[in-house]
Amino acid sequence: NNRRPFVRYDLRVEGLSEPDALYERLEDYCRREGPRHTNDALRPVVQVHLVGTLAFDAGALEQARMEQIVSTHFQPLHARVDNNTNDQDYIPDSGEIDGRDRSTWHELERRIFEELLASRDIRYLPQKELWSVVAADLKQKALQHENPVEIAQFLREKRAELWEK
Repeated sequence: NNRRPFVRYDLRVEGLSEPDALYERLEDYCRREGPRHTNDALRPVVQVHLVGTLAFDAGALEQARMEQIVSTHFQPLHARVDNNTNDQDYIPDSGEIDGRDRSTWHELERRIFEELLASRDIRYLPQKELWSVVAADLKQKALQHENPVEIAQFLREKRAELWEK
């Protein structure tokens, strides 16, 4: 009466500054633990839980890539990667700009974009000022009902330009 192995692992994400670092940590675990199940009579079921607070946008993670990493090393009957991470909370810096003064709204908006981008995904931190301008431009284009295809193209161009710096 052989029982199928069930492998569970909590992958801590603290200290990982980009998706590639997470993929590398997952790969290290799978490379270490996967071979332990090569002689099992039944292929394992593997479940990986991503836990902790990400330093980047969770949307940047590729689910299929993570599951492929697990599948490559475990050869499981089924592999599942659950994202149970937390987002970083937005806490605005206390500043001299008062939101009640309409003349400062554009600057306040730009600073909020700056703080949000830098606090949610540290990859934006080195160029947070430039990205905040891009975010404000995107908002303006959307409010002016510009063609979504053109807005997407604008974002692609800005992204390529800023990631190269």
